[in-house]
Amino acid sequence: MDSSLTALEMHWAKKLADRIQARSTEGQPGLVVFNPCGFTRRVALEIDGFRGAIPVADPVKAAEFSGTTARLVVEVPSLGFAWVPRAGNAAPPKPRIKLADGLTVRNEFIECDVDATTGGIRSFRDLRTRATRFGQQLVFNPGSKMIARDVRVTNSGAALGEIVSTGDLVNDHDEILATFKQRVRAWLGRPVLELRIELDVKHQPTGYPWHAFYGARFGWRDERAVLFRGVNGSNAQTGYTRPVSPDYLEVRLGAERSFLFTGGLPFVQRHGARMADVILVPEGEQARTFDLLLATDRDVPMQTAQGWVSPSPVVFTEKGPPAIGAAGWLAHIDMPSLLLMSLRPCAPSEGANRAIAGSLIETTGFSGTADLQFARDPNTAALVDGMGNVLQPLAMNGDAIPLEYSAGETLRVKAEWI
Repeated sequence: MDSSLTALEMHWAKKLADRIQARSTEGQPGLVVFNPCGFTRRVALEIDGFRGAIPVADPVKAAEFSGTTARLVVEVPSLGFAWVPRAGNAAPPKPRIKLADGLTVRNEFIECDVDATTGGIRSFRDLRTRATRFGQQLVFNPGSKMIARDVRVTNSGAALGEIVSTGDLVNDHDEILATFKQRVRAWLGRPVLELRIELDVKHQPTGYPWHAFYGARFGWRDERAVLFRGVNGSNAQTGYTRPVSPDYLEVRLGAERSFLFTGGLPFVQRHGARMADVILVPEGEQARTFDLLLATDRDVPMQTAQGWVSPSPVVFTEKGPPAIGAAGWLAHIDMPSLLLMSLRPCAPSEGANRAIAGSLIETTGFSGTADLQFARDPNTAALVDGMGNVLQPLAMNGDAIPLEYSAGETLRVKAEWI
């Protein structure tokens, strides 16, 4: 993220933390984790500055400690916060399962084997069927070999399993085109596999970007599988050779749904009937580090896609938990398929002191109803157009704003307070 955006994010996160901790007890070092998404998330954190182990209790779902560094999985409510202490004298958590050993990382949901020869992913699978969903290698198009120099477990604790492979991409004459570092991670309590790719490009790609590029090639086991893409909140079957997909690709085989979340990388090129390349470095690309996510059988994949690219600001504080408890929400939507895309201040109507406008999109192809709530009850609400003009007033249902939506519909809602 751009440094100016990071500074702006932290400025407002600090203001919000000060507000919700206005009545908190001083002298209790902790941190506040925020969730800008309209659904509950389990956020993985690596934080320095801890003094002793803290208990694994709500909202902390998994933890491990090494010196002053804590690795945590924290559950944060939708559009809410979670407070975590930074000091404690609890017994260090004991590993529930072996999260990494040999060439395998795993958690209670998924398992991944790393290939000792290439350093890529040999098998990514779920623990229920144990069927391989994806394999993966790095490639240079038009041709290369991925050769690992080192594959090792770099963390196997109570919260995180991690394997890092390093090596080279070489051509037919064994000349080095690029060196790579690839990291796979499995966190306890999170049903996803994190994949980070770092490239040091020696031979720059030139020419038509669909023909000359460095990419991550993913393969699946059955050519009968059908490819779907996620874009603008929708999930649609695609037969395109180049299915532009900034959110995710889904490989569907019977009841199996396997997902590759591209983290905003939109350009994908199919390679044969069972493979697809995520284009990382074409001519002119300056980025060299890329983060992807693999998952199985997501009911609402757009939530995972949005959560993968949404930051979770962390504010260090010297106060205890907020008066309402260690975790809480500031706004809430009770329908998972209704995805909140934006929520921002807007000009209030005459007689109101403040107002906000939210944009929501239906993502699963079904109509329905939902309630939108805020920590402080709005006085009035309305559906508005893109310019903020009222289309239809909405009658409050107790403390909630009632919404009706059609399949794939985009809603814009304005809430006002006197």
